[in-house]
Amino acid sequence: MLKVGENKVVIKPGNESRINETLTREDVRALIKEGIITKKEVRGVSRARARKHAEQRKKGRRKGPGNRKGRRKGIDKKVWMARVRAQRRLLREIEDSLIPGVRRRLYYMIKGGMFKSKAALLNYVKENGMLKEGSKL
Repeated sequence: MLKVGENKVVIKPGNESRINETLTREDVRALIKEGIITKKEVRGVSRARARKHAEQRKKGRRKGPGNRKGRRKGIDKKVWMARVRAQRRLLREIEDSLIPGVRRRLYYMIKGGMFKSKAALLNYVKENGMLKEGSKL
């Protein structure tokens, strides 16, 4: 009648005589209505641990490498690849205009993420006098 198992039914103490008198389902329904027979509430998932963790996080705890998700810095790998490839392509194009021995060093700088864009790379080359005499860029 309460749609729960036997272990979830609670009978208020001190009402044993009333319960012994019940014979029909209707009598039981009356006792349920009076609140003598009730059912135990379903236990949910406690939020106590979650609250405790949230409190700790506010203090700056629980932020180690095992608790992190997502990328470390803000840069996406595909954006990075596109940028590096573009800069390397540019480096191949201007290779003949560079002083000997500079190309490899610039290549490693590109790999290290030194330049934000192709324009930044060209600017660096011009400012540091890495171009041959009379070459135009």
